[in-house]
Amino acid sequence: MQQEQDLRHYWRILVSRKRYFIGVAAALFLLSAVVALALPPVYESTSTILIEEQQIPPDFVKSTVTGYADQRIQSLNQQILSRTRLLEIIR
Repeated sequence: MQQEQDLRHYWRILVSRKRYFIGVAAALFLLSAVVALALPPVYESTSTILIEEQQIPPDFVKSTVTGYADQRIQSLNQQILSRTRLLEIIR
């Protein structure tokens, strides 16, 4: 019985001060909207490329890959960061 009266008491407090609760909620909403609009949009992506050695013995198949891994990674980087590729990613 006591618990029911306590709940009714709290409900009356909430109803009588609903303007304050609504005001605080609206202020928090506006503040969060301003912060969200003020912060710059930032997107960062990373990836990992695994480069493995040829698993088939060179006696059977001649490798068509010439160059070092660093050169291949630089070539991939240039291809990925090209204007047309970046526009595709943005869309």
